[in-house]
Amino acid sequence: MRIIAVYILVLVTMVAELNTFFFRHIFVYPDNHIVALIRIILIVLMVTPTLRQYYTFVTDPACKRVGTQLWVFTAVTLSEALLCFKFGVHIFANTVIYNILLWLAVLMLITMVCLYFMVLYARKFQPEDKKPENSRKTSTFLKSPMNGVESWLQERTNGSTEYSHPYNMRKRVLKTTTNGL
Repeated sequence: MRIIAVYILVLVTMVAELNTFFFRHIFVYPDNHIVALIRIILIVLMVTPTLRQYYTFVTDPACKRVGTQLWVFTAVTLSEALLCFKFGVHIFANTVIYNILLWLAVLMLITMVCLYFMVLYARKFQPEDKKPENSRKTSTFLKSPMNGVESWLQERTNGSTEYSHPYNMRKRVLKTTTNGL
């Protein structure tokens, strides 16, 4: 599942980067044009919360839906891609689909190899007391019902299941009623 999540992340990132290139190529404008600069700054500002929401959705089993910012960024990226296709038909008519499919296959292979070596590296340098008995078994992290976020919450709240985050509205209401406000 996580390898597919990484592939989706890489694919959307590549489309966003290609949109920048195609906009520059289709709509001919100077490199230092203010519209290009503003577009890149807006994309950078949108990507920060988008990546956080995507990471939470992929790693937290309690998270069942993606966030609003992720939907907005996906809509912007796809809208830009559609604009590129609409106004760049003359460019895309001459493309060789074989080269694009080969590029995607090589990209997927490189991603898989990198992830494989990351897992090998993590297993090699894991402390001895935390190594599983059999390396072919699923890691204890995947077996446990609690992931990293839930264990962090449990550590922060001294074992209780409720977390008193300042944005937790239920806790806020309780605090304001006990203070008489």
